[in-house]
Amino acid sequence: MVIQETTRVNAGIRRKADKLAEAGYLAVAPDLFWRMERGIELDPDVEPEFQQALDWMQKFDQDTGVRDIEATIRAARAMLESPAKVGVVGYCLGGRV
Repeated sequence: MVIQETTRVNAGIRRKADKLAEAGYLAVAPDLFWRMERGIELDPDVEPEFQQALDWMQKFDQDTGVRDIEATIRAARAMLESPAKVGVVGYCLGGRV
């Protein structure tokens, strides 16, 4: 599991998940801000987008995010034929949760 940065699930996070998938893992990168607004992708190198990401971060409920991660783990395990161990890597916000 690849846990997003403050700038959400963006191209960089998708590339990290894609590399894990290419190595043979079931790789998922859940959008932990989906309850606030879906489908937003921000670029940390674009200052107004980075500021928007900081605004999202202030609104983020960490306990709800952890519950979403747990739900994602359950869903991923259900996709597999046998129970599997879970590896998690987090960036920025993802490192915190």
